Amino acid sequence: MKKLSEIDRNFSAPEPVSGAAPEFRPLDAASPLCFGLLRAEGRAFCRMPPSAAARVSGIVSSLCGNTAGGRLMFRTNSRVIALRVRCGGIGRAPHLTMLMAAGFDLYCREHGEYRFRGCFAPPFDLPDGGEYESLLEFPDAAARDLLLHFPLYADVTALSLGLERGASLSPAGGCPPGEPVVFYGSSITQGACASRPGLCFTNLLSRRLGCGQINLGFSGGARAEPAMADYLASLPMRALVLDYDHNAESAAELRASHGAFFRRIREARPDLPIVLASSPRLGAAGEWAERREIIRRTWREARERGDENVRFVDGSAYFTRSVRDDWTVDGRHPGDLGMRRMADAFCRALSPAAVGR
Repeated sequence: MKKLSEIDRNFSAPEPVSGAAPEFRPLDAASPLCFGLLRAEGRAFCRMPPSAAARVSGIVSSLCGNTAGGRLMFRTNSRVIALRVRCGGIGRAPHLTMLMAAGFDLYCREHGEYRFRGCFAPPFDLPDGGEYESLLEFPDAAARDLLLHFPLYADVTALSLGLERGASLSPAGGCPPGEPVVFYGSSITQGACASRPGLCFTNLLSRRLGCGQINLGFSGGARAEPAMADYLASLPMRALVLDYDHNAESAAELRASHGAFFRRIREARPDLPIVLASSPRLGAAGEWAERREIIRRTWREARERGDENVRFVDGSAYFTRSVRDDWTVDGRHPGDLGMRRMADAFCRALSPAAVGR
């Protein structure tokens, strides 16, 4: 059978209409255009230093190079925007798209907000360690503020930005973005299962609130280790979201860790706004109802101690019954509709009025 791109040209990678060959400029996380990622210990892009990740767990160490939450924010008058990307390990599962796992998507600021303009998609059969190029083109050479979301489930080991020869390049207006919101959680926080990077709820929120973000979601690896609490407490941030009950092996394990994890961070950061979230389970029952009450108890006890900077987001209330069959991809991970509902809930909890910033 022919490739779909050979049958339908709408599935083909775009070619530059102008015929201009882009001039590629290598970038890493130390670039003033890059936010939400670090250059550390020989890695061009990572979410936390590998040595710090190794103190937490093997899972966190394995996934710390995934670039979820990373962004390039830049201004250019180039009509052609191209990427040359090398990916190390790529997360692969039947319910993850290659676009969200190893692709990028581009937003352009129009009338004060960033609007989606297109994707940089890897080939379906891109191997671990493979390289690909992709491009988008604007109709004219007007200067634009652009935002590029990094892949959610791949290690980006090398990245070059391609622009027309002689085109301008500078940080986008308003950069650096505001203090980051830090998100700690499981696979849902990392981005499963948005169809593309910009639709992960943490990326939706960062665009809505106009703030930076650090995504510390680790599939199967959010277990509330003391070393992770200490690392989180060390970060400069506007607010912290703790959304990690999914990876506790049982309600008993969650009960043993949740309150202690919160208190360890709170002792180090007494004034930090912290949002505690329960699992997105509609009409939570059985063990999931028990887990919800454990998290709610952490919140309630903090409030009783006089803590006015802690909030509770009820995951069982994200989704109304009218969308209960539509919000998830596989029964547990939200799709694009589910991600948007989660962003709505967290936006209320993290608004400037709510966190006093």
